[in-house]
Amino acid sequence: MVGGGLAGWVAAATAARGGATVTVLDRDGIGGRAATDRVDGYLLDRGAHALYTGGPGMRVLTDLGVRAPGRTPSNRHAKARIGDRLEPLPLGPGSLLRTRLLGGRAKATLLARLASLMRRDPASAASLTIDDLLDDLELGDDARQVLAALIRVVSYVADHGRVSADVALTQLQLGARGVRYLHGGWGRLVDELRGVARARGVRVVRAVATSVASDGGLVEVTTAETRWLASHVVLATGSAASAADLLGRTPPEWQVLGPAAEASCLDVALDTPTAPPLTIGIDEPLYFNSHEVAELAPRGGSVAHVMRYLRADEEWPATEGRARLEDHLRVVGVAPGSVRHTRYLHRMTVTSALPVPERGGMAGRPDCTSTGDERITVAGDWVGPTGNLADVSLVSGADAGRTAATRALRAVAR
Repeated sequence: MVGGGLAGWVAAATAARGGATVTVLDRDGIGGRAATDRVDGYLLDRGAHALYTGGPGMRVLTDLGVRAPGRTPSNRHAKARIGDRLEPLPLGPGSLLRTRLLGGRAKATLLARLASLMRRDPASAASLTIDDLLDDLELGDDARQVLAALIRVVSYVADHGRVSADVALTQLQLGARGVRYLHGGWGRLVDELRGVARARGVRVVRAVATSVASDGGLVEVTTAETRWLASHVVLATGSAASAADLLGRTPPEWQVLGPAAEASCLDVALDTPTAPPLTIGIDEPLYFNSHEVAELAPRGGSVAHVMRYLRADEEWPATEGRARLEDHLRVVGVAPGSVRHTRYLHRMTVTSALPVPERGGMAGRPDCTSTGDERITVAGDWVGPTGNLADVSLVSGADAGRTAATRALRAVAR
């Protein structure tokens, strides 16, 4: 296994359970984008993370025996920001009635459209962009802005003109079933996966792979220190580009992928146990939420995350980015004196390649066997037809691990 993020560790644990002898090669072993950093006793994920409790990724974790302890935020008092004004965020009939974001007729229309979206098969919208889907709903400008903002929150996607609408429908439906903020951050999830893998005999080596190539009946993985030979290799390196670099070629199915989803992130350590509620931007793609329900801070403190969702091709200077996120902190009501520590991450990759209509949406993503070599499979947030965000990483890792074990054992038997 090349890569020690979520996909790599799931692949390792799955392959080991299937009877394979497994070695994970990874630079630092801390989980890639799922890493959690400790700062002054606070546990900071790299940007806001949430596990969809009803998603396919949770089923993968349960199947492996991996715990994901945490709590679900209530979001009862969630706010919407338009300009510098805050209103109740319409997440249900009660808050929809209270908000002044919309007039009476627009509220009724939005409620009806949301109900229809919750019943719609996401695959039916794979040939549409998110903007196409919003056009078809025939909403007024104000209701359309609100729905687009809700889609951003559940999908982390700002590029509604390019990304397929099955992503929006899938995430809206999952979001309605709830999310979990993990105790100890996502680094704890990585630790749990690593523990399950090691209990099944997986070996971990800190090394950076520089190339992967077939060598007779085996696969050769080269690092700066040595050369490894394996009957099968899983590439879980984070993106199609990094996997292609290792292969020295780009498989045909990887040549036209969708854009990345990116976000500017401000991770905030607070010396108060509570913070303002979820607050999202309506006229600007902003996000704020406190993760106080999770165990992330010393006694009496809490952790919050601020983000701005970005398009992959968007020009966004670092100085402007940080200033906008700090301004969002001000508007939502975080007292400057309560901020113990902040960390700014200018352009974090949320997903390395999003589904697009021209490839058939989620179903058109490359599968784990798309490398063009039966001895090499691939896993990551851009692989396979099932799930988005962490869900697709976890599911593709399981698929790649099962395939690797089956093929490796078959090769040994020959």
